[in-house]
Amino acid sequence: MTITLSPESARLVQEKVASGLFDSPDDVVREAIDRMDVEFEFDDGAKLERLKAELAEGFADVDAGTCVPFSTREYIAEWKSRK
Repeated sequence: MTITLSPESARLVQEKVASGLFDSPDDVVREAIDRMDVEFEFDDGAKLERLKAELAEGFADVDAGTCVPFSTREYIAEWKSRK
């Protein structure tokens, strides 16, 4: 397959390769397509509905008092103290 990029897109691809983040233009395009695929997957309505259902379940747990307090800072501090 052959694709034609706009001059701006070609410049961006060349910059990514020159930066050392990618070995080749093919790698840049492959990564862009992979990221686009993930983004489109997230936009799938069924997945969004599952996420909403999981959030509703979590909020119901909070309302019912069946969850425990959680502090990210305390968790990280505890984790660091174990090292």
